[in-house]
Amino acid sequence: MLSYQHIYHAGNMADVQKHLWLICVLDYLTKKDKPFLWIDTHAGRGLYDLTAPEAQKIKEYESGILKFYDGIKDAKDLPAPLARYRDFIKNLNKGTLTKYPGSAYLAAKIMRPTDKAFTPMTCIKGILPAFGKNAQELYQLDHAVRRWGFRGLNPYSSHNTQTRRRAD
Repeated sequence: MLSYQHIYHAGNMADVQKHLWLICVLDYLTKKDKPFLWIDTHAGRGLYDLTAPEAQKIKEYESGILKFYDGIKDAKDLPAPLARYRDFIKNLNKGTLTKYPGSAYLAAKIMRPTDKAFTPMTCIKGILPAFGKNAQELYQLDHAVRRWGFRGLNPYSSHNTQTRRRAD
């Protein structure tokens, strides 16, 4: 059986586009007074190490985030979502681009304390090491993630769907 490991593809152009849309959607939702619930059923690591052997194997990030970031890192008057994305990346890296924020990281940075997020990234501590050291660091160090309780879909795991019988 094959298993998908996003680290091989992190930072490709589709990933960059998805993260820009995520920033746009979350920025829009945070303009409203009411808190919201964000469910990310396919979240991976919170942060990706682009120097990791897996990322270096295919190097999809070179034609994605690296090329994209090189074009916007010193740009002035960017649209707000682009400027925000650039700033997230710039704050993670000192000079050379080696760290890349995943969806869970971006959501944790954008969401307010009253918003809730559920993602499998941190839902089961027993399998957290399988996601790598970066996810564990995000879970342990990012105050926002602890404060908002990224519990994953765990609360729903006890739900038992019953089979309905047709009335004859």
